[in-house]
Amino acid sequence: MNVSIPSRIVALTVLLVAVGACSSGPPSLSDLKVGKDKEVTQPASAFAAHDSVYAEAKIDNPPKGGKVVGRLVIVDVPGQQAGPIPGLEKTIDLAGPLNTASFDFTAPTAGWPDGKYKLEVVLFDGSGANKGEKSSEFTTSGNPAEAPAAAATSTEAPATETTQT
Repeated sequence: MNVSIPSRIVALTVLLVAVGACSSGPPSLSDLKVGKDKEVTQPASAFAAHDSVYAEAKIDNPPKGGKVVGRLVIVDVPGQQAGPIPGLEKTIDLAGPLNTASFDFTAPTAGWPDGKYKLEVVLFDGSGANKGEKSSEFTTSGNPAEAPAAAATSTEAPATETTQT
């Protein structure tokens, strides 16, 4: 089959326009996976007391100068107040075409107190406007109940950013 060069240029132009149309739209978080391994190959909703919690958020049309914030929140843990866990928040600045933001939260030395938690991820544009949120609840088990004062400090573990792709 003999295809002329102008026909190839037209076909390539149509293809590029079609691809561009598929990726247009406002910035958003399209998916959030939580799991026990860095690549989040298997989503999980139940963790042992000493498991690290990994998360991967997919970003559609990442905003220039934006950021993604991931934080752990107590939903229902005996003896602890519900709300964000101090020190377990990580911010990733969006520089370039970042399509995923990955987070990991290492279990405290004493382990996660048994209960229900939530991982929240929020996407902000360059002006600080909220462009979308996703969350995923999970439970932890295998750690005996602690006194409220001891439990309050046991969930403070470092949050670390793992990868940006």
